[in-house]
Amino acid sequence: MGVEQLQRLVTDLPVVPSPLPAQRRLMAQWCVPDDEILQSPVLESLVTHLDRAFTRLFNQAFPSISDMGPRDFFGRDLAWDIAKNVDIISQPSDFGVILAGESITGQFKCLFEAFEVWQSEQPTESILATACRRREAANRAASHTSAPLSVEGAHIAKARLEAEKRALKESRDLERLQAAQRKEAERSQCASEKSQAAERKKEARELAVAAKAQKAAELLAKRDATGKGRQVPSLKRTAPGPAGDNGAAVPPKRLAFTETFGKMAGDRVVGFATKCAAA
Repeated sequence: MGVEQLQRLVTDLPVVPSPLPAQRRLMAQWCVPDDEILQSPVLESLVTHLDRAFTRLFNQAFPSISDMGPRDFFGRDLAWDIAKNVDIISQPSDFGVILAGESITGQFKCLFEAFEVWQSEQPTESILATACRRREAANRAASHTSAPLSVEGAHIAKARLEAEKRALKESRDLERLQAAQRKEAERSQCASEKSQAAERKKEARELAVAAKAQKAAELLAKRDATGKGRQVPSLKRTAPGPAGDNGAAVPPKRLAFTETFGKMAGDRVVGFATKCAAA
């Protein structure tokens, strides 16, 4: 085969199709403690919208008092994770990429409605553009060419994704359970401390009452002893005395206190002691 025939053979070869684009799974980005988005007032307003919307949904689902609150199911940290992925949210199901699942039925719909309200109230064009550039930069850093997945490979990838979601959901459920246990322990400790304080206050009050009663009894005993040692003159009037030198009769002497007055004074002391003991 000559050179011309070889060139003709190469020319007649079919055009090779372009390779399929690399299949890239959509990954959520997580907000870290020193993330730059934490300084954005627009994204902070989104976090507030999401937080308030979920709180309303939680109060509707659980109208009675519960040991766990809305923050135990959807805290502001998860709201900030959503704020970092605003570029991939176009429908309620997109929240499943960021969250492990719905903590309460209707959570994704509720959050998406709050997201739409935020978009209508805030200038979000620059925020969305910044989020897209941030995602492209992250994808370039972790870019790699992958071969097209077969049917079996797609099933394996889907099963792996579901397993990751289940693991994430289980870890968050465990965190909620631990938070509830900590709250219950704190509540029990607080109740125990209040009970002990009430017991101490009651004992102090009883000791004070006993001390007052003892003091009143000692005062009464002291007054009784003083009254017994005192001579109480009689009420009997003596006959008029003999006439004086000038012939006038001497008037009878006045008496000071009687035994009846002494008894009344003792009764008043007893009443005073009883009132002190009751106080």
